[in-house]
Amino acid sequence: SDGFPADEMAASIAAGKHDHLIEVIGQLTGHPEQKSGLLLSLIADDFKNLAGPPCLDSCTRDTYAEDSVFSLSQLLTITDAIASAAAHLHQEGITHGDLYGHNILINDAAHCLLGDFGAATLYKEMNPQLNHAIERIEVRAFGCLLEELLHRINPDSVAGDVDVVNGLLQLQQRCLAENTKQRPAFADIHQAIMVLKSAKNIL
Repeated sequence: SDGFPADEMAASIAAGKHDHLIEVIGQLTGHPEQKSGLLLSLIADDFKNLAGPPCLDSCTRDTYAEDSVFSLSQLLTITDAIASAAAHLHQEGITHGDLYGHNILINDAAHCLLGDFGAATLYKEMNPQLNHAIERIEVRAFGCLLEELLHRINPDSVAGDVDVVNGLLQLQQRCLAENTKQRPAFADIHQAIMVLKSAKNIL
């Protein structure tokens, strides 16, 4: 319902390979009914959606199970993965367009996969100033995701890591800055999270 299937397939193919994107193996050809499609890599059955889609009560925010709690280490692993994937996409001139928890698959090891390119847009050929603005719009979506995860952090997991949590809070506020020019690029977000992971000794 987000857009046209042909555009979704084009964006999925253009995205290329990344550890935190669902890999496109090939494009369907020769279908007897002339239907088109993509063959994607098989996702292990231990992956599940990070969140549920918005509801009438939450409006634009994803819904999470009442028992959804994340350790600081899990939060850093999740946000590092998604920031890395988003940085890769924007490097290729692609905006995901629907950067929500319900489009992220996660397993028990907190390994994440970003999927669903139904709202994606290829913008590589636009002017640099507009490219900058497009990325910063998606950065706000990442800031909302980070905010949702921080609201669900296990307080027992942050003992002795107040500086790391404060760093995440500051990053979240930068991502949500009203002035889009003050929001960081995804490459900078990824770098900032890697620094915080290093402080927490997470590889």
